[in-house]
Amino acid sequence: SFDANRQWMSVDSRNSIFMGRDSIPAAYNVTENQLMNAYRNLIIVSDSFTPTYANKDWAEFRENVQTRMGNTTNLYWDKSARDYDLMRLLSVAGMDILNKGVDITDGENYWEYMLKRPIMSITGSPDYVDGLGMLAGSAQILYFSNSHNSLFNLWPEEIYHVDPINPKLRITTSYCGWSINWLAGIPLDTPSCGFNGEKCLKAKDRVLIIALCSGIVVIGALLVIATLLFRRYRYERRLHSLDFLIPRNQITLKRHVNILSQRSLRSMKSMASIGGSVMASQTMKNSHFIIEDLLGEGKGERKVNSVASIDEEGMERLWGELHDFSVGIFENQLIGLKKIYLKDIQLTRSVRREIIMLTGLNHENLIRFRGLIAESSSIFVVSELASRGSIKDILDNGFPLQNIFLNQISIDICTGLDYLHSNEIGCHGRLKSSNCLIDARWMVKLSSFGMREARKEEGKADEGIQEGRDDLWSAPEVLRQLGCLGESLPILVRKADIYSLGIILHEIFARNGPWG
Repeated sequence: SFDANRQWMSVDSRNSIFMGRDSIPAAYNVTENQLMNAYRNLIIVSDSFTPTYANKDWAEFRENVQTRMGNTTNLYWDKSARDYDLMRLLSVAGMDILNKGVDITDGENYWEYMLKRPIMSITGSPDYVDGLGMLAGSAQILYFSNSHNSLFNLWPEEIYHVDPINPKLRITTSYCGWSINWLAGIPLDTPSCGFNGEKCLKAKDRVLIIALCSGIVVIGALLVIATLLFRRYRYERRLHSLDFLIPRNQITLKRHVNILSQRSLRSMKSMASIGGSVMASQTMKNSHFIIEDLLGEGKGERKVNSVASIDEEGMERLWGELHDFSVGIFENQLIGLKKIYLKDIQLTRSVRREIIMLTGLNHENLIRFRGLIAESSSIFVVSELASRGSIKDILDNGFPLQNIFLNQISIDICTGLDYLHSNEIGCHGRLKSSNCLIDARWMVKLSSFGMREARKEEGKADEGIQEGRDDLWSAPEVLRQLGCLGESLPILVRKADIYSLGIILHEIFARNGPWG
């Protein structure tokens, strides 16, 4: 008893607490809500007898015991219930011994037959004696509420029993639909972090892991930023570099004749001394060009193997007299020089960006860009030399060509053009048969593409260009803009490239020139 006058609280043999609703606030100066709040988490698991209202037979047994004993003390009917269950266990075990013909007077045999034998208790719950001789029966969940008789009490809410086959507590009865008001849902049999927190990280460990993860994320972000900045730095360094410029004094100019080009043959005076046997031998080689030193022997002239002895004025005049296409040697390799008809070129940021794109191209059907010559009025694009000239030279010569060869060069043109259209350059803009070059392996390589921004103001010289001839490959919308490709959108130029491709394919298969 917690109170001297015993009017409002007592503890019985079942560990149940009974409290009067009106006397608690007076004794402890607490409200009913405060009391409920204090006991709302109190749940007791008890092995005491189940209440009589849980089972009709159990209620009748208790009433008979109390009537015969003439005493209402719980001690007698609780003890009588245990005695009843024990006698029932003895009788069931004894009947099993007799049925099997075992000596019933042997106490050890009797004990073995009693162990792990389930019986139905008078309380309505199954009981049995385990292998250690301990009585394993039912258990109750006592919950503090006023759900019965309006008294605050640890009332039995649910009954559990031990399954003899699978010895775990299982729920069997829930009284009158009462249920526990779980504040955060039904708890687990074992806390998620264990009873002592052994399954979870401690606070300092969590802080350490969070700090490490945050550090890794920060370092990763810094690495990504550093990589992007480094790539940007390299790009800007390339953009501001002038490594693509080639000085003229590093180029050794050569005189060249394309033996398949009738115009070149007529223009070279020295070809009169070249016999047919020389031309035939050159045709059998990997090149259709006859290449000589720019200055040869003549009347009173001295043999000169290079242009190194020419003064600056003579060099300027020599470069100024070069036609649309020339040949030279750079770094011990034959190169082609494509003239750009501009008096000056401004290396703006957009022009440098176009040049960087050209240096990054690497495709078997595109001429490789080597650099740019931009000195005085001499502006040339330096590229690798396609040793067999252009498709136009071969088609105009009238040689019989097999369809398999025509098909292959058509595929090469389409492949190179498709690569340009899918690349950041985006288009060609000057596609014609004379810009479809052939290398020593008879593979077509496209040339004269790119640098749209730099060449948008380019004019045409009279030397080597037939007036209006190049317009035969140009789309009508390009002609309306007077050939200003630099001011057209790449998608429009790509469509114009397809038009030019159609003219070239007609030129290849009809063998009658552009437009016949």
